Amino acid sequence: VENVLRPDHAANFERMQRFFFEKYVEPFARVKGCRLEKRITSLADVTPAFHGTRMLSIGRIVRTGFLVPGGKDDAVQVRTGARYGQGIYSTPNPDLALRYAQTGYTSHHSVKLFVVSVLMGKRLVIPDGEEPWGGGCQTGYDSHVSQDGSQLVVFHPWQILPCYVLHLVRRRDREHPTSLGAATGGVITGKQDAEVVPKAVKARNEVLTA
Repeated sequence: VENVLRPDHAANFERMQRFFFEKYVEPFARVKGCRLEKRITSLADVTPAFHGTRMLSIGRIVRTGFLVPGGKDDAVQVRTGARYGQGIYSTPNPDLALRYAQTGYTSHHSVKLFVVSVLMGKRLVIPDGEEPWGGGCQTGYDSHVSQDGSQLVVFHPWQILPCYVLHLVRRRDREHPTSLGAATGGVITGKQDAEVVPKAVKARNEVLTA
């Protein structure tokens, strides 16, 4: 597990979280006697997730953070489709993230995954069969979510923060691993994986409260 949290990226992430708090939570907090419900406070909460990508992109993401595909100067191209919108994708499911993670050049058994913190803000759940296949965020929302909750899509770089890179090794006796445990060869166990995700939130909190 490699800590790749950068103070400049964390500062931008904090600005976005404050923006969501001031937009969604603070107006209710100012109302005397108003009881803040979880559905309101959660609009500024952090969601831990995973992101799989090409090996070639790992270093760039660590240096510059995530970029919206097809954005300014077309620095990042859409490579895996844009079923739920042309944004930055992540997932709470590490097995799904592994499908998008490209193996290494020197070893076809090595693979890396990002552990990220995500600010979803106001989510638009997109029903099956109504996927936009491209385009930006729907007006009035800050993010898109697949109906089953496996695909999280944000449309601003400050909404997603790279925290850790998991260095994994695929087991050579598993041609098509079906889980993170099966996909690793003693580098990351299932128990360790369960402990890694909360580290993203903990690291983010340490930076934001420093």
